[in-house]
Amino acid sequence: PPPPPPPPVDCKAFGCNCTTVMLMYCIVPGKSFGCAPTNVQQWWVAHSCDPSPLLPCTNSTCPAEGHTFTATQELATARVNFTTGSSQRGLLSASVFIPRDANVLLARLSFDKAVTLNVTLSTPNIYDLPTTASTSASRSGLTLSREANAWITSAVVLSECDAALLSSRSLRGIFLDPTTSRIRWTNGTAAAAGSSIDAVRCPIIIDHPMYGNTTLGSGPCGLDGGPTDWRFTPSGAGGNGTILGAGSAAGYCIAASSGTTGPVSVAKCATVGAAGLWAIAKTGPVPEGGYQMLRAAGLPTNAINWGTGTTCHRTSSGAATPCSAGEGCCDWEAAGGCLTAPEPMLNISLGIAIVVTLLDGTVVVPSSSVVNAGGDPGSTAVYQIDAKREYVVRAAIETARPPEVHYTHPVDAAITLAETADLEALEATHAAWWSTWWAASTIDLGPSNAVLESFYYGAQYMLGSMTQVNGVAAGLLGPWSLQDPVGWSDHLTLDYNVEANYWGAASSNRLDAMLPYFPTATSMIPECRRRAALKTWSHGGHAAFNTWGQASEMMGCGPTSFSVMGGCPEDVGGYDGLECPSAMGFVKELQTGHDSSTRFVAALMTTPYVQYYEASMNKSFLRDQAFPFVRGAADFYASYATINTTSNRYDLLYTCAQEICQQRQAHGSYVNHNSLIDLAHAKFVLDKAVAYAAVLGLPPNPKWAIVSAGLAPLPTTIDSALFPTLDPPSPLTAVNRSVWSESLIERATPGAGRGNCVKATANCTLESATFASNYMYPIIHFSAIHPTGLIGLHSDAYSGNDTAAHAKLLETARNTVWGDNERSEWAPVNGLCLAWPSATRVTDGAVPGQAELLLARYTVALNHTMMPNFWPAMSGGGVEQIGATVAINELLLQSHEGFISLFPAWGLGESAAFLTLRANGGFLVSASIDATRTIAPGVVVRSEAGETCRVFPPWGERAIVVVDTTDPAPVPVTVTAQTVRGVRVYGWDTTAGRTYTLQ
Repeated sequence: PPPPPPPPVDCKAFGCNCTTVMLMYCIVPGKSFGCAPTNVQQWWVAHSCDPSPLLPCTNSTCPAEGHTFTATQELATARVNFTTGSSQRGLLSASVFIPRDANVLLARLSFDKAVTLNVTLSTPNIYDLPTTASTSASRSGLTLSREANAWITSAVVLSECDAALLSSRSLRGIFLDPTTSRIRWTNGTAAAAGSSIDAVRCPIIIDHPMYGNTTLGSGPCGLDGGPTDWRFTPSGAGGNGTILGAGSAAGYCIAASSGTTGPVSVAKCATVGAAGLWAIAKTGPVPEGGYQMLRAAGLPTNAINWGTGTTCHRTSSGAATPCSAGEGCCDWEAAGGCLTAPEPMLNISLGIAIVVTLLDGTVVVPSSSVVNAGGDPGSTAVYQIDAKREYVVRAAIETARPPEVHYTHPVDAAITLAETADLEALEATHAAWWSTWWAASTIDLGPSNAVLESFYYGAQYMLGSMTQVNGVAAGLLGPWSLQDPVGWSDHLTLDYNVEANYWGAASSNRLDAMLPYFPTATSMIPECRRRAALKTWSHGGHAAFNTWGQASEMMGCGPTSFSVMGGCPEDVGGYDGLECPSAMGFVKELQTGHDSSTRFVAALMTTPYVQYYEASMNKSFLRDQAFPFVRGAADFYASYATINTTSNRYDLLYTCAQEICQQRQAHGSYVNHNSLIDLAHAKFVLDKAVAYAAVLGLPPNPKWAIVSAGLAPLPTTIDSALFPTLDPPSPLTAVNRSVWSESLIERATPGAGRGNCVKATANCTLESATFASNYMYPIIHFSAIHPTGLIGLHSDAYSGNDTAAHAKLLETARNTVWGDNERSEWAPVNGLCLAWPSATRVTDGAVPGQAELLLARYTVALNHTMMPNFWPAMSGGGVEQIGATVAINELLLQSHEGFISLFPAWGLGESAAFLTLRANGGFLVSASIDATRTIAPGVVVRSEAGETCRVFPPWGERAIVVVDTTDPAPVPVTVTAQTVRGVRVYGWDTTAGRTYTLQ
């Protein structure tokens, strides 16, 4: 919790500069605050002091305080809590905090003398959204409202007449009532022609805040003769006609827009001209798109160039399928635009209000206020502030809820919140929450690892700050999006970023921090299942450029010759289970349709589910949340795998390693097969599905075990790169080292057609991708280590308990991990969260030098990237760096191999300790180790789930004694020698809620 406001500080007492403060109080930046009192520490932090080079302490009366865990924690807390603590700058004393339980920022301010305070609220408006600034004449304060949904909500648009592109957010298929010719959009699953049971929306005139009151929208279909009654009326040869309003819309016709930059409108029928002509673009059942489509017949078919850059169902030679072939007919490529109804978006309009009050809540009236005359929307209020009196500036934000409410400005709610927020109550609950958060677990890495420890606690602070148990999962930048446009559209990127946010939460004993992820990910199951089951993925090569409200499937197979967008062969499609896109937004309309030609996303999405379940052993969670996703990912791989008749192993074809097949070989881009990230994640979910079905007493899919056992081997290649300039020296001194390759690639004679090597060997060969092609995405090489846990320090899921085979596999793993990480200097642009966890898992602290070198590399990486707020500045993402905390936890405690291993990656020369880190099986563990690598007796294990606890021998060949110390009278427990994946361990049965001590 934040410290209380310190007493006033007279900076003249220490010379008013960072260097003087450091010399007087023996502060060692990044290590200790020496003997500085709390108010001086706060001054230091507020002024971002970090002088270099370091100077010796000159105050003999202030002995430098040696490093302790408390000193490092104070440093982290002082810096991190600056936004929740206090500071003084000249005349101003301030205390600012953002409570967890209200959308409000509260700032206490006091001044040494009377001042004029200007408060400004403004926003850039680069998207030109309807934005209104006000000084709130009726209520004192400033307001700002943005209509963030107004440009798309309910507006009907033109989009491609593409039968294959129907999605849940884009209704193209039209059902024409056979009696009245009334039109309704359908969801594409009507039982039979002539049935209206699945008609879901009808046209209606809306008053659009951007495009006016003649905009065509869509709404629930009402009665005949009402405002949603519009009828297609043939008016000439060729089937052309007009769409006439009935009832209150009588006399109005629907007019096509001239492009995709505005919605369809309505006008008096006498004035619409050619824009009011429509034609039935399809007759008979339209695959995946309803029954008919209404095309803008009055516009030239090339007016919008619908066919540019698009493809449809093609043959393996790349030719368009003839229209007579039915599904996948390509005639829509030049057919023009069809009437399309996006489902209404969630209203994300927002209102912001700022008011100034006294400490008792009395609203202070500004002496004057003004709205900006030009430039960015905003306003300024002027307040006359008395000397030595405490004021509170209150900034509140509210959004429109529920989603059915459109064009509602939530400014009044924001003003009410700002005026009525209970400052003292919010401060108390805020402090209590953070106290509980920090008490969940503790680590102490010793004085030489202060930089690493600072990153760790800063990352835990960020995880807590962006987590609400009943909230939504954070996007790439969490709540810290400081500019427009937000990087990567602030997506929840599913091909590692969003999952990585939670990779360290379970082992840090912060399971609740994972809860926002699960409903967010689970919401994708219907869409992922629909994508997998599409009869042909070649439609996925199509991209609907410049259209609103529809997702481009882009279920690609890499840079193939089947389409210009990397389409798939005609026989790829119709699978079981889940195939998920690469990213999603916080509402379904912002889902990214493409999958970057990768297949592993659904399996990767299961990793937080697996970690939560295995850390908690909550069987209700397993049954209701984890198993449905794991089963879906396993079913997909079981149906997608193709038996290779030569090797008699299962291949995973058209599996790009990461983000659009970035493998480049001899300046060419080639199709990828058997990517390591897919092979590892396939085995992971297939094996978990078998195990979890057994736990739940459910019948497994027989193919899960068959495909897992028969998967193709992980692809390997050779790495000979050396790194002679690194300090400390690199352990990679040999050439021709065996490493993992990201995939097998096709080499095809130019023009011969890519994507056919799996069917015919003419003009092409399959070979391992070069190792250094994509090291900034190390997950492509490391997946079998982390996050899947298939390969660990002591065991693996491949070698069948063969010690020699495991040693060889571990050597390849280490060569791979160090080869990638030495190239990226342990800070790849796509994340410490990808580079570090696997490195920790293959490091043996018992081997002299291994762990010590690893920690040195981690520290150097942070020294190059970490900013004063403890956040590494990386160019490939954002908050996912939190996931690297699992690498730090696993220096001290690992449990992914089926047993607890204490300090597995901790070396000589430094002591360390931890309190209540969480291990798989529902165990909370506390332990310490000294600088000689001797684990202290008295290791504490608390069982939450009553599972059997298994521990790798912490004292070598010496047996362990386990005592139940829950009650005042300790009770010895029976311990037996057991074997897990070929590894000798000690095990004992536990009772939920009991605490055990190991000697």
